[in-house]
Amino acid sequence: MFYTVGEIAKKLNIPPSTLRYYDKEGLLPFVERTSSGIRMFSDKDFESLSVIECLKKAGTCAVHETLDPAQIPAPYQSAHQKLHQPPKEN
Repeated sequence: MFYTVGEIAKKLNIPPSTLRYYDKEGLLPFVERTSSGIRMFSDKDFESLSVIECLKKAGTCAVHETLDPAQIPAPYQSAHQKLHQPPKEN
């Protein structure tokens, strides 16, 4: 089953803008798009996002610190690298 941004945001109880931000920052390389560019999230995507949201709610400020880089599948490598970058200074 596939879900739109609004549907998956509702399931996660987060604003759709959060998912769009994650995508803009390159943290959702696994999300498929329709031919018209609409993001479509699978049940597996929902599970991955649920873990991220759970870690955020638990106070884990650096999600990347919980990941072993050697165990990250290739499609997720760029997202991990983005998470591992130091914050940008203003």
